Amino acid sequence: MIQKSPRFCMGCLLLVFLCLPCVLRAQLSNEDKEKAQQMVSGTLYSRIDYPCRYVTRFGTGPTPLLEVSPNGHDYQRQLNDLKQKHGVTSTISTSIYWAEFPNKGLHHGELRFNGDTITYDGEDIDSGLEVGFDFIQIHNIDDFTKAFNLVFSKVPLQEEHPEWPDAVKQAISAHMLIVGMTKEQVIDVIGEPVEVETGDENGVKIEIWTSRQDRGAPGGKQDIFNGAGEAADRSSASTGFPLLLRFQDEILAVYGSGGRKFFIAGHQEAAQDHQDIGIAWIDSQNSRALVNVSGDWDSEFGKLHLTQAENSRDVVGNGGGYQIRGVVSGKGFYFAFETRGRVTYCAEVEQVNDTSFTGVYHDRVGIAVPGMCTSRSRTLTLRKR
Repeated sequence: MIQKSPRFCMGCLLLVFLCLPCVLRAQLSNEDKEKAQQMVSGTLYSRIDYPCRYVTRFGTGPTPLLEVSPNGHDYQRQLNDLKQKHGVTSTISTSIYWAEFPNKGLHHGELRFNGDTITYDGEDIDSGLEVGFDFIQIHNIDDFTKAFNLVFSKVPLQEEHPEWPDAVKQAISAHMLIVGMTKEQVIDVIGEPVEVETGDENGVKIEIWTSRQDRGAPGGKQDIFNGAGEAADRSSASTGFPLLLRFQDEILAVYGSGGRKFFIAGHQEAAQDHQDIGIAWIDSQNSRALVNVSGDWDSEFGKLHLTQAENSRDVVGNGGGYQIRGVVSGKGFYFAFETRGRVTYCAEVEQVNDTSFTGVYHDRVGIAVPGMCTSRSRTLTLRKR
């Protein structure tokens, strides 16, 4: 019987030890790779918003920043690494662009396999922009399926919920927000908020979300270089979403644009005057206009002169010593009486017939919670002159 020397045995153990990581990082079988490729074929709809890094110095195309494992997704690690490596003022010829938002269609999906990392390359259906990210820690087809379901849907997101109201599903399909949406429904439109402020008002749970406004500079083959081979204009793109969203008990109550802030009781840093709150209340009435209120009207405030451009919801006017600003939503007219730029009263009236509207108006001090006129109300009637 031949005995192996201790040195030979140690060498075998060392070889096994060195090979162990390769075993642990076992790749998908060829059969599972085919299954994975079939899963990303056709049209897919993103569940999340995520950035890509577009390299333009030696060609064009996205470098993945998003990492998706079977247990979650993360892009912040890659962004932090870039910031640490290049700094915020680096002149490196790259751009970070928030290429995708939820419910955007992707096609031409291809997978590249490298151990337990699988890179997805696809194309935005609308813009033709190339996008990509990495599936990581993928050891078998079950791992890939879990990760896939975290970021992709085979159907538009609203079609996964037949129980949702038609108005909500239509808004999600159009990438729009409407008051009354749940947080899940809002995320299906704008993605994750960049900042969340929480509080409580008389037992009502309040959340103020700040949504992403700047998508960064778009990149990709279609707009990196102009016909002369020079760098094309790559100015920053806007998301087009409202800046601030206010939830009351998990339901979207109001949203506003610009730099408006919404008040949470006890959060002094978020306090705002009634002007911004009143305008935010007007902004929350966002149905399509079904009537036009242009003209002269008699009211409890005296004669009101209103102007509403054709095919517009916005209304401006004056009367009774006040400036008037508002919107038509459906057959309702929601507006504020302002004095020297400050809201004095808010009013809401509904069309009765072609020559009259009736409703109520409230004192400014009653707009205690954004999205509501809650003070003592008094009758308001508009009669066409």
